[in-house]
Amino acid sequence: MTCKNRRVRCDEQRPTCLNCETAGLSCGFAAPSLPLRERRKSYLPGEQQPWALIAKSTPVAPPKPISVCYPCPIEMPLKSMELLHYFHKAGGNDELALRCKRQNLLALSMHHPDALRNTLLIAGFHYIVNAGRSSDFKPTLLLHKIETIRSVNKWLQLSDSKAYAMCVRQISTLCFSECYLGHSRAAETHLNGLMKFLDIYCPLGMVSPVEPSNTAELSIRYIMLTYSFISICKSRVRVELVDVGEEAPPEVMAAMHDRYKVEAGGMDLKLRSMEMIPYFFAPLSSMRGFCDIDASTMIKCLLSMTEICQLRAPATDEKPVQQLVWLEGAAVKWILAAIETHVESMPWQDDRTRKEISPGGMKSSWSGLFIATQLYVHQVLGLWILDAPLEVKFHSHILAYLSWDLARGESCLEAGSTVASNFWFWKAFVGAFSLARHIETDHAVALYPLRRQFVRLLYKWSEATGIKTWKEAREILIAHTTWLHCLSPNKVHLKGAIVKSLLYRVAEMVAIHPVHQPGAPIDLLARCPDLLIVSILETLPKHDLCSVSRLNKRYHALADAVLYNTVQWLKPELHLIFSQSLSRRPRRGSAIEEVKLAYPASEITRLISDTLEPMSSVSQTISTMSNLRTLDIAVPVGLLHSIGNLFNGPFDLACLQSCTLFYQDEDDQYWDLQENIHIFTHPTLETLVIKRAKLDDRGFEPIERPHNTALKTLHLIECDINDDTLSDVLMFPEALKEFVLTQREEPEPELEESSSSIRDYMMALKEQCHSLETITIDFPMLASGRALALREFVKLKTLRLNWDYQLFGKSTKKPRLHSVGLPPELETLEFFNPLGTDEEVTDLLANAIQSLHITCRKMKELIVLVEEAEIPKEVLEAIKSQPQLHLSVIGGEEDRDDPE
Repeated sequence: MTCKNRRVRCDEQRPTCLNCETAGLSCGFAAPSLPLRERRKSYLPGEQQPWALIAKSTPVAPPKPISVCYPCPIEMPLKSMELLHYFHKAGGNDELALRCKRQNLLALSMHHPDALRNTLLIAGFHYIVNAGRSSDFKPTLLLHKIETIRSVNKWLQLSDSKAYAMCVRQISTLCFSECYLGHSRAAETHLNGLMKFLDIYCPLGMVSPVEPSNTAELSIRYIMLTYSFISICKSRVRVELVDVGEEAPPEVMAAMHDRYKVEAGGMDLKLRSMEMIPYFFAPLSSMRGFCDIDASTMIKCLLSMTEICQLRAPATDEKPVQQLVWLEGAAVKWILAAIETHVESMPWQDDRTRKEISPGGMKSSWSGLFIATQLYVHQVLGLWILDAPLEVKFHSHILAYLSWDLARGESCLEAGSTVASNFWFWKAFVGAFSLARHIETDHAVALYPLRRQFVRLLYKWSEATGIKTWKEAREILIAHTTWLHCLSPNKVHLKGAIVKSLLYRVAEMVAIHPVHQPGAPIDLLARCPDLLIVSILETLPKHDLCSVSRLNKRYHALADAVLYNTVQWLKPELHLIFSQSLSRRPRRGSAIEEVKLAYPASEITRLISDTLEPMSSVSQTISTMSNLRTLDIAVPVGLLHSIGNLFNGPFDLACLQSCTLFYQDEDDQYWDLQENIHIFTHPTLETLVIKRAKLDDRGFEPIERPHNTALKTLHLIECDINDDTLSDVLMFPEALKEFVLTQREEPEPELEESSSSIRDYMMALKEQCHSLETITIDFPMLASGRALALREFVKLKTLRLNWDYQLFGKSTKKPRLHSVGLPPELETLEFFNPLGTDEEVTDLLANAIQSLHITCRKMKELIVLVEEAEIPKEVLEAIKSQPQLHLSVIGGEEDRDDPE
């Protein structure tokens, strides 16, 4: 028995009370019984502890790698130190002076974070080529690649010259890294990003670029070396192993590295060139400018590659010749000679140890010489990427720099040295030749502005030397630059007889006039500039324009920009024919700015039953139109998914500004907008018109939500749209100006997703209340029992609705607690249906008009419809009291300024 059962006072001390202990009794405590009110609580007594202050624990930072030697500007785990030590000891077979110079360079890079990280990446690839495996340092390379990408993303937000140089060096090293690992697609992605970065920050694209600083010059050199390296690697993979398309797997790259052992020079040349790459991103310790170099070393490499190309017959496949170039090691020797001459031109080079230019040698800046030799190998010999053209942006950058470098060295034309003058002419001619060939074969319109610069340069050489005809100029090239005898039309690597027309075009372009044959017809229009010819072609009818485009290649290229500006497909057969044409001439797609596809489902049913080509080729055809601005689609619903793929990627239709979507259904059903919902995320689209579509409440996934878009006009014509999804879609435009929503009076088929309340759609539009200027809702079925609150639409000037009760709310038995709030900047109010259908609403409309001088002072026009019933007298009297308000009547005899 407990103390309380024995009626003895218990001191309630657990586990044993003092009274029980004194009396020698066993002490037991019964479980407490819960009162009824406690049993109903969600937390029982004792389950929820009272609040108490708890000391916050100090967060422990994650462990960082410990530097084993001395402080470094970046994190250097043990594997990174091991990799750096390996690269520091590389090049044991080099001369002592060269090895010491390179080791001093690496020691200097230890104090600069970007240079040190680039060095570690190059060291990793040196180990991969040397050891033939990547497993030893694969995590280390991945760590530094990720940190490099993070650093680039941070520096891209800055605009100073230091950040520009760091970004260029880091992105170029990423190109090297991906190419060595076999990820050619990733390497090209980095290279394309680098080209776009140059367009914004680099002065190469300027007509008259300023002289770059030492840091900028070093970055320019690194870019050119990177582009050449990627071109060589892609060419080699496709020629020696297998045509792997745009992406080479790591197994292919590993097999390519094994071929290094059987080439002339073996692995030594490759490893030695990689050991000297840090000279392109090492910090400069001297303020002196770069020095000129002796061009004979690189010219010897060109002579070796030219002699190999002479072994090729005009109709012979180029792959065996390129294989011979690799086996002889000519390409690697050229890259190594370029790197060594770059080191010779560095500012810190001691004048006493610098190699002297040999007597009678050719003196040149490194950048000008490397550009000329690269264009010679690529455009004249056609060795890299199987005669594929240079990327237009890169070509324009290096040509602009070459023209600036040639203009800087014009003094050699007046110095009296024949060798220097002819060597200057060779560099200028190679640049002009590559420019003319690129324009001739690929119609690269972006290169047209550079022609004037090379015309001026070669005309100046012509004036200085007295050479006026192409025959004399060709003799100079052959006599004084003996390695150029491959320019003979039967040996140069060009397609068929096009070489003669190319040489003629180059001579014509540089004002070295060929001899005119007597009696030959003269095309006077051809003497006009291209812009003037295009302006003339724009005035011609389409039939005459087609005739002009057949005259010659120049007129054909200029007419493309006019002839294909607008394309309209009214039959699926026309679309198939045009798709095949674009597959043969994909660059023609860049001239198209407006496309309309409009053919009914009945015309494509037969083709779809025979072949699936129409469904698969529509998106591919449209995606080639890189400058497309207007897209109007009215095709069968069977093409819905194919066209929807256009809007899922960020790089297709980058210039699109206006789009109309309508997919026809044979049963007149609504098409599913969810398949094309990514059209709302297009960054440049300004006008979007959607017809007969249905959009449910799924909307966007959280991971798919885009940033702000440029959409300004949105029309939803006879659509079944969920108001919640519409609210989500309207979050993306930065400043929507116009919104239109229409629906039939009796929709067919019945609506499933649309709301019956106009307030729901106005709530969705509040996402753009800060910018909307025009709202049109032609949806007779919509209604609401409450008035609309529109005061937040601060820029709304035009409002169009069906009924007056949509604005003021339908009359109900409940009392009205809210009045309409008109937009403060409203100027025009229009009703598509007659007034006066609800007496209470009519009174509210008259009162609102009478108080316009207080609530909406800028309202100037009221547009109403008159059918059988006249305008209510209360409204007319209210309009009289507002002299600034103009009443426009639709369906009456005329617009009335005076309501009477």
